[in-house]
Amino acid sequence: MSTYKCENKECGNVFRSNNPLSCPKCDTLEFSTIHIKSNERYLVFGLLILLIGTGLFFLLNEESSNKESTTTLTLTESKIETIKFNGVLMYSTTSLNVRIKPNKNSKKVTSLKLNTPVLTNTKDIGGWILISDIDSNKLGYVHSNYLSENIIHISTAQKKIVIKPKNEEILSAEDYINRGISKYNLGNYNAAIADYTSAIRIDPDDAIAYYNRGLAKYYLGNYNAAIADYTSAIHIDTDDADAYNNRGIAKNDLGNYNAAITDYTSAIRKDPDYADAYINRGIAKNNLGNYNAAIADYTSAIRIDPDDALAYYNRGIAKDDLGNYNAAITDYTSAIRIDPDYADAYNNRGLAKNDLGNYNAAITDYTSAIRIDPEDAIAYYNRGIAKYYLGNYNAAIADYTSAIRIDPDYALAYYNKGIAKDDLGNYNAAITDYTSAIRIDPDFVNAYINRGIAKENLGLRYCSDYKKACDLGTERACEWYHEQCR
Repeated sequence: MSTYKCENKECGNVFRSNNPLSCPKCDTLEFSTIHIKSNERYLVFGLLILLIGTGLFFLLNEESSNKESTTTLTLTESKIETIKFNGVLMYSTTSLNVRIKPNKNSKKVTSLKLNTPVLTNTKDIGGWILISDIDSNKLGYVHSNYLSENIIHISTAQKKIVIKPKNEEILSAEDYINRGISKYNLGNYNAAIADYTSAIRIDPDDAIAYYNRGLAKYYLGNYNAAIADYTSAIHIDTDDADAYNNRGIAKNDLGNYNAAITDYTSAIRKDPDYADAYINRGIAKNNLGNYNAAIADYTSAIRIDPDDALAYYNRGIAKDDLGNYNAAITDYTSAIRIDPDYADAYNNRGLAKNDLGNYNAAITDYTSAIRIDPEDAIAYYNRGIAKYYLGNYNAAIADYTSAIRIDPDYALAYYNKGIAKDDLGNYNAAITDYTSAIRIDPDFVNAYINRGIAKENLGLRYCSDYKKACDLGTERACEWYHEQCR
């Protein structure tokens, strides 16, 4: 049995009914389903669980002791925005990106987006939408009143959805895949891998199991193992554009950019409208310094999807690397227009403005990035640099200190904080910061040189610092050492 609770002032605060459509203006709708022990197996209300990026659907079977589960739908103008099952977020209209973490020695941030192909079919049955997978297996129903237009076709990085098994004692390969998907969506990647492996043991020619296992291994950082699984999937299904794309992502993360480009190109050959593959190929080309070729790929992605903020963002990076700062600013602005909470786009637009000498405008953008993500150490660091260029040394020190609080191993933040203190005449404090930078990065040449200069200003012994910088290959330090220390 199922009861429905709607919370909305127009419904008298709390409205309960056996009809989920009795209160069409609900802000929140709860489905409280009680499973009653039975010797018969029969299907109850087809619970649709959606997760953009890693979609999951299944039908609940009735055979358990009395147990109540709750599905909560949050709606805007009667359209589903989120679905929670027993308090766990299972669906959101917000798409998910996978981003490459920035190198702390780099001022730029690069991003990737995993593929989100459309993998489901829908059929309207008197207002109720039948959801089925690509093999026409029935998965469940949801009423069209609760579907936003942008989720009539559901996107998912998982390659196949199957119905929950009729007999839990005897599991098929598809059953293990289904259970693996559930575990994957909960972040239990090792458990998901175990289920996909069981599926492969039962059916060694199941490309879907290899593909999904590769995805789980990727999220565990096991890139080579993920590549092996994607390769197995490709051997079984040579037309799988997604497998080529994701194998390219893993190779890119290993620094094998040319090999990644080959895979992205294969994905595009299989699917010429694969915008994400163009973006990812552009990132690999950008990593190789082929900025104009990267721009061409990002432009292709934008042609396919004019509202892809990530494509504009990465095209901005490539233009920035070419020194076309104004053109880069235009692209970052387009990304922000599409996604007003795109912190990285604000940060990189600030960098381009900084390179043009527009320090106050850069500070404004860094501040916007920090407002969106208060734990963005790079934004604090970059804002500190802009304040330093304006001569606001104490304000710069405060920002570098915030960056270090977030990331205690941020060598560049210690180094630049030392420079600001040095310019204020606080040589002892500067030496402390340069020493911290050297502790984190023992080959930080400029930190040795600046620490030596600060020691020299205080009348302390400095030759060992110049000698170390000389040994690391800095000609200027070698000249100073030979002139002043020998």
